[in-house]
Amino acid sequence: MLGTEAKITGIEVNSDGDTSHYEMVVALYDYVARRSDEIALKCGDRLQVLYKDTVDWWFGIGTDGTQGYFPANYVSGSGNLSPPVALCMS
Repeated sequence: MLGTEAKITGIEVNSDGDTSHYEMVVALYDYVARRSDEIALKCGDRLQVLYKDTVDWWFGIGTDGTQGYFPANYVSGSGNLSPPVALCMS
């Protein structure tokens, strides 16, 4: 069944588990979810961006499987997946 699509925890992926086409980001700041459809962030968390709802709010999934919206300005793109240590300690 290689190459067919399957739904796994709400994410559409190929049956071989390939999710490489999703953008990876890392949280630069902590964020407390204010609504049930948002995801809480801790500095250093890595997420896959499933879609960019607006320029300000993106929808993604964390490495622990939680899904939700998060503020786009709280994350850094795939070019920099290591936030400065000092940033996470503030």
